[in-house]
Amino acid sequence: ALHAVGVRGVRLNRVSPVGAGDDVAAHYARLAPHLHERGWHLEWYAAAEQLPQIAALHADDGPVCVLDHLAGLRAGVEHAPAVWAALRALADRGAWVKLSGWYRLGASEPYAALWPTIGRVAAIFGERMVWGSDWPHTQFAAPPWPDYASTWTPVVHAIGAAAATAIRCRQPTLYR
Repeated sequence: ALHAVGVRGVRLNRVSPVGAGDDVAAHYARLAPHLHERGWHLEWYAAAEQLPQIAALHADDGPVCVLDHLAGLRAGVEHAPAVWAALRALADRGAWVKLSGWYRLGASEPYAALWPTIGRVAAIFGERMVWGSDWPHTQFAAPPWPDYASTWTPVVHAIGAAAATAIRCRQPTLYR
């Protein structure tokens, strides 16, 4: 019924208190075959340190992986080589990354602290990136929320206007 109305993916939340909990492997084992069969993707809202586990789960044929919020790569953090290796492994298996939620990653406007990381992630994922403003900015109880344009400009600064425009105009080919 969900597929019939256009749903094409689910999200496992490993960050928020109401998230998937500690038994993520069990959640994955239960969901993955059904998602793969339907051609749906599995979006992960996770911390960067969880990427090796996510990569291990996606090592076999399963649903398309989408990593939310720049794969959890926080500003000002020197991420371990294992994190970058897991990110590369996921990208090599066809994963996508969502460029969004900069303020969730320890950065503030103009989010310049994340520009090098955005550029490095773009080099790994190529065209398999999507951007989102992260509206309605659920981390904030009330306005002022981040300005819409300010959520786009880090992409332009990190990878250039032409590449950024291509991301914004491209329709992801996640689905069958």
